Amino acid sequence: MRVALSALLVVLAVLQRVEEPVDFLRDVRPILAENCFVCHGPDDRKGGLRLDTKAGVLKDLGGYAAVVPGDLEESEMWWRIAKAGTADRMPPHDSGKSLSTEEVAVLRQWIESGAEWQEHWGFAPLRDFGAPEVRNFRWAQDVMDAYFLGELEAGGASLPSDASDSVWLRRVFFDVIGLPPTLQERAEFFAQPVEHRRAWQVDSLLDSPHFGERWARHWLDLVRYSGTWGHEFDIEIPNAWEYRDWVVRGFNADVSWKRLVEEQVAGDILDPPRLNIEEGWNESILGTGFWLLGEEVHAPVDLEKDLADRTANKLDVMGKSILGMTLACARCHDHKFDPVSSRDYYALSGLVQSASSRQVRFQSLEKNKDIRRALDVLKTEQGGLARAEALERLRKSRQDIGGSEEEHVEDPRDIALSEMSLMWAAGRDAWWPDGGSYFLGKVGEALFTTDAAWPVHHFLPVDAVVHDPDWQGLRPATKSRAVSITNLNWGSEGRTFRTPTVVLDGEPLWYLVRGKGAAFAPVEHHRLVRGPLHLNTFHLFDTQGKWEWVQHPSLQDYEGMRAHFEFCPRGEGEWIGVAAIAKGEKPPFPAPSQGPFNQLLNTPRALEEPSSRALDFHGKRKDLLDDRVLESRLAPALLDGNGVDQPFLVRGQPSAKEDPVPRAFLKRFAGGGEATPSELPNGHPTSGRLHLAEALFRDSEALIARVFVNRVWHHLFGAGIVKTTDNFGTLGSFPSNPNLLDHLALGFIESGWSLKSLIRRIALSRTYGLERGPRRLDAEAIRDSILTVSGGLDRAVGGPPVKVHLTDFMVGRGRPSANGPLDGAGRRSLYLEVRRNFLIPFLLVWDFPQPSTSMGRRSVSNIPAQALALMNDPFVIQQANLWSGRILETYPDDAARIEAVWLEAYGRRPAADELDFCFDFLAEPANGGWQGLCHALYNVKEFVYVP
Repeated sequence: MRVALSALLVVLAVLQRVEEPVDFLRDVRPILAENCFVCHGPDDRKGGLRLDTKAGVLKDLGGYAAVVPGDLEESEMWWRIAKAGTADRMPPHDSGKSLSTEEVAVLRQWIESGAEWQEHWGFAPLRDFGAPEVRNFRWAQDVMDAYFLGELEAGGASLPSDASDSVWLRRVFFDVIGLPPTLQERAEFFAQPVEHRRAWQVDSLLDSPHFGERWARHWLDLVRYSGTWGHEFDIEIPNAWEYRDWVVRGFNADVSWKRLVEEQVAGDILDPPRLNIEEGWNESILGTGFWLLGEEVHAPVDLEKDLADRTANKLDVMGKSILGMTLACARCHDHKFDPVSSRDYYALSGLVQSASSRQVRFQSLEKNKDIRRALDVLKTEQGGLARAEALERLRKSRQDIGGSEEEHVEDPRDIALSEMSLMWAAGRDAWWPDGGSYFLGKVGEALFTTDAAWPVHHFLPVDAVVHDPDWQGLRPATKSRAVSITNLNWGSEGRTFRTPTVVLDGEPLWYLVRGKGAAFAPVEHHRLVRGPLHLNTFHLFDTQGKWEWVQHPSLQDYEGMRAHFEFCPRGEGEWIGVAAIAKGEKPPFPAPSQGPFNQLLNTPRALEEPSSRALDFHGKRKDLLDDRVLESRLAPALLDGNGVDQPFLVRGQPSAKEDPVPRAFLKRFAGGGEATPSELPNGHPTSGRLHLAEALFRDSEALIARVFVNRVWHHLFGAGIVKTTDNFGTLGSFPSNPNLLDHLALGFIESGWSLKSLIRRIALSRTYGLERGPRRLDAEAIRDSILTVSGGLDRAVGGPPVKVHLTDFMVGRGRPSANGPLDGAGRRSLYLEVRRNFLIPFLLVWDFPQPSTSMGRRSVSNIPAQALALMNDPFVIQQANLWSGRILETYPDDAARIEAVWLEAYGRRPAADELDFCFDFLAEPANGGWQGLCHALYNVKEFVYVP
């Protein structure tokens, strides 16, 4: 009888469902995507049938069509899913897929009703339908309330009660700043007038510096943030925490989401950059750390495959985090479900691979740029005097040219390279120094050439260095002297100078250098040169102050692969000069130039009888130089390079290369329409990431807004309007209320992409303030709550991470030599070190994610290990001791103490039976007194759940 009743209920549900109008996007497309697109999608089209486009569905297949709108019997699809025998039935038996009775009924109703086709909802333009009509319209305070109420009324559900102020307060504290309210904060809230207290509290939380910490952690899940590269040795990513703090500051300052995305994609080349309001440093460039937080393999055997894997991870993270798209699927084949082709994938790859990493001195970057510009203006103003003096000095010095070859080798101004076959020459080619310096050299301290098309210029160190464990010099800026190269467009302050990217052909490579430095050839962008496999990519040189041709170790093993050269000085106070790079046999040392010089650094040294103009010039110059910023923190960032289109890899295999694909953004987005003109112009000289940043919001603004708004909704309610927060494609969930999603997305854009405005609106809605089921806190909120109630929380914002506290069970290669404190120095969990191979066990048990790919929706488990952690973890026991000691010192009697710990732990006063339990517990010595009670309160479910 029970089975028969269940079957009847299923049939009734199906009949009720098919009586409703069929929505193609909500009802039909998910069925086709799940069961049909694998064989009849953009990649495979068995039988010439394609079911992911309207044209394909209606196509004449030789006297018949898959679907004939309105005619069930003439539709081949209907016959295949409902009437065909086993051999012809679809989906095929061996596919492992089958259609349910309800799905068959939906497809039947769709065909009979005219087979309406709609483009995927996620790519369609935003539309605002206004507030829906509801019966209880007086209840709604906001249009979003009306959408929520409309759904309840349509489903016949009753409206939940409003949450009490105590419940709402605990909820909003955790949602907005990730911490419980203290007793003082609770008192301040209840001291406000009833009608204004919630708005007052939301504004107060949005202004808190802890707001950015809470919402930064959500974003860090998406960019798989870690402080180490993982793999075997788990080497640290130097200064990765600067990116973390950049996110915190950005959210606290309510920088528009549009701007933050642009900075992460191309912050190193945005002009003008965004400056830190208080310190004046370049904030934009820090955003490019977004690309540099992935896992890295130490000394991979196949560098090209390793690069392909790393690029796939970068594009996967970019696609999921910003677009809600699974782009990496297109590495091996056209995306089977979404409008992303393999050519799109490799067009994006070129944008990503045309830049290299560095450690940027972001604090000094803009200040020193301004000084350099001022020096340029000063130099121009004094140009006549400088040139006259330089010509006279040059006339005298050239009369003395001659003597031995050694004399010319030591004097860089006599070098001429016009007759050499060079791969690169400074001044002739667009090189990318990671820095721009400002100290002007003496007259004549330039390199001359007889060929005006190949000027070669002498330069000394700028001030940062690409860092790996095998690189030297990653230290704060020193007061070492630097010389300006006036004709090179240097865009930052660094100690690294890189050449354009080329394909290696196996010939010997030579560089004409001077000084003590290091040369590095990151083949296929690989930098972790630990072990013997790739040591030849790295070379140290010391020419003892002379100009010499230095041969790089053989790179024959990398023939056919792409590489560029990077040069940097070794150690503080050192300097280098790089004039050119050549290949083949060792070039002869160039003969002295007999022709006119190409360029002089127009700074006169002191004259025997200096004029007043010269003295004025030197005085102004000294004032500018005295204002230089010589100390700076470092941060991982991108250094733009020459644009290199990537070859198409058949099935994603580097061994099966085809012609390069022009760099471009995804070609089919806005409204699902035709391809947009996204390709870069032929011969575009840079990576094209600036173009990508522009194209993202030109072509997919609606999608980006929907994805971000949905993430905020997910974090405030526990589930998104679209349940699949990282997948807005065809296989993603259909929005539970698409009109509400579009309404919020439009409001988000109109607010200037303001996260705080969006959260304020949602948090003050009637919908947010309703009673609802309990939701478990995430790992960091649980640990931070333990610290908060114990009184051990250090609320300082930002700074280097605290070392991981290592247990006896945390073993293996790369185990840190330094052990961090048990309580993490009291810092919030955000500031604890994240080591890929040594994640913190207490956080892992509460579902802290592995930082390998985007994680927009964490798992929420309920396992015995969580209860065991609260009972036995030394950290919890330590904090229970601290909490009990503070309570005993602060309150005069047990009754006041019990009320205080209950308010701190659960945000409410204890009930009568709970109060009695506490007195009985304290009366039993075996329970451990107040330390035992505080420990027990940590172990109550209510502590880790929020209603």
